[in-house]
Amino acid sequence: MNKINEEYLLYKKLCKNRSIRLKTDELTLVESLKKKGLSIIYKDGFYELTEDISILSESEIRSDLGIVENSKIDKLKVIFKTGSTNHKIVNYSINEFYTVLVAEYQSKGQGRRQKKWQSPLGANLYFSVQFHLNEMVNIAFIPLIVARSICNALSDQGINNCKIKWPNDIYLDGKKIAGVLSESRYCNEKGFIIVVGIGININMYSEQKIDQEWSSIKISQNKNFNRNTILSSLLSRIIPDFDNISEFNFERFKQDWDFLDFLKDKSVCVLDDNVSYTAIATGLADDGALIVLYKNKFRKIYSGEVSIKVTK
Repeated sequence: MNKINEEYLLYKKLCKNRSIRLKTDELTLVESLKKKGLSIIYKDGFYELTEDISILSESEIRSDLGIVENSKIDKLKVIFKTGSTNHKIVNYSINEFYTVLVAEYQSKGQGRRQKKWQSPLGANLYFSVQFHLNEMVNIAFIPLIVARSICNALSDQGINNCKIKWPNDIYLDGKKIAGVLSESRYCNEKGFIIVVGIGININMYSEQKIDQEWSSIKISQNKNFNRNTILSSLLSRIIPDFDNISEFNFERFKQDWDFLDFLKDKSVCVLDDNVSYTAIATGLADDGALIVLYKNKFRKIYSGEVSIKVTK
């Protein structure tokens, strides 16, 4: 058995029993788990987790999904560790329906503009969804649609007041809790392959050091959440939205967006090709761009080109 498998087994054992005795040869595995962000203490001869962790489980995730959504997920794979779920999922074959890959730990989680996504073990959700489209239709809206799905899914779980910071960040209580990274490629046999990676801070605690303001659902709601239940709710929202991408209606979507828009009417700093300027965010354009008011003129901003920050 290799070290990663041994770590995974020990991780599951700790999560199941909360407090265990360890053999001498398992101590290095504990140190490795701690380096991945797992909070373990030694007390009276036992190694203990400092909080309950719900192990990610395919059967539990599927048990909370409806019959239709379950039938459309061809493969739902839970793994212990990967560099990036977006990179890993491309190794799985493309079938008629969806492939979902979820990891307990990401060592190289990535957001937009090559930014690192902090991914401690057992705390959050890091997953990717892969599917194919016969034609490239409305794909510019995929990150925006997924962001709305996340807000709606969290609302289904009683987590309200989420907002979307264009184009792909989810904010709760004014701080970032989630991000979306959408990628595409062409396959001769299947057409256009879409991979959507999602990272959501579920039970991450405030001692984590991150170079921007952030929060988690736990910090906001002051309690732990079962990650399997949250993921089921997310997939229940995301899959129907992907199924209907060819029938996307901008006007209906914009009504939802305006309610969820974190940037609406705010002063923002736009960093564009190393040139920055301050403008007022006014809303969403019909091609998915952000509209800003700059020097009394409206300007479209596209997500691949810029960084947007709210000015204080």
